[in-house]
Amino acid sequence: MSSRACFLFVLLSACAPGGDDDDDDDESIDGGGQDASLDLDAGTDAHVMPDAAPVEDDVLVWAHSADTLFSFEPRTDRVTSIGPFRTAEGDAAPQMTDLAVDSAGELYACSNDALFAVDPETATTTWITDFDVEADVRFYGLTFLPEGVLDPGVEVLVGATSNGDYYRIDESTGATELIGRFSDDYGLSGDIVSVEDAGTFATVKRDDLDTDVLVQLDPESGEVDPIGTGIGFTNLFGLAYFRQRLYGFSSRGELIWIDIDTGEGSIVTDETGSDQFWGAGVTTIAPTGPF
Repeated sequence: MSSRACFLFVLLSACAPGGDDDDDDDESIDGGGQDASLDLDAGTDAHVMPDAAPVEDDVLVWAHSADTLFSFEPRTDRVTSIGPFRTAEGDAAPQMTDLAVDSAGELYACSNDALFAVDPETATTTWITDFDVEADVRFYGLTFLPEGVLDPGVEVLVGATSNGDYYRIDESTGATELIGRFSDDYGLSGDIVSVEDAGTFATVKRDDLDTDVLVQLDPESGEVDPIGTGIGFTNLFGLAYFRQRLYGFSSRGELIWIDIDTGEGSIVTDETGSDQFWGAGVTTIAPTGPF
């Protein structure tokens, strides 16, 4: 992500896609590097941050599919394809399961087993480190927690698995520490997002429910508190925040607005230029005033 503060909507959590079996499919989208802009209306393990620039309304949310990076402008509901994830040599990058954005606007994405830096202008990826976890652990939700939430004065990268295991991650070394597990038998459906002065939220699922549920997540323990009884949509693999609104990105390529007070979702559009999202993200200092 660029040094300017920006939102990163993860098309791709959660995250990465949520923990459904769909997440492990090898299907991918050929972004082709084309601009698929749609104007639908007319984002040690202690991450020490420099002084962040003021966040303005022209910052972006970021989202992604398995293999393509997108930007999203909440003011206009405009989704733009940045291009396919590539290595610096031009080869196809691994499929990405989620992304996260820090307060400086730097963009990170994770594959099944590694963490990458992502250039927001070209979608070029740079390998940073492999995760130090058991072979069957996959992070489908990824976010930075704002400074002071876990450690004074620093941001911390966290991730969650499909069964709700919640980890602290050192973005330099890949070392991980299990913080806890989602309460009440919830698993991660798709993603986590955390914004200073707004809170930490996730989209979750449970076997006895036929819809994803919006929850507020206690970042110190992994305990979750449901907001409402259901979003009304499933497989919301990406989650982002902007000015008291939450946006979900589904595995079917839908863009969903989620009421932050009731937890109910309504579709913004299913014409996003992608037939799937696997993750999303936004800067930890996204604006929190009314829209």
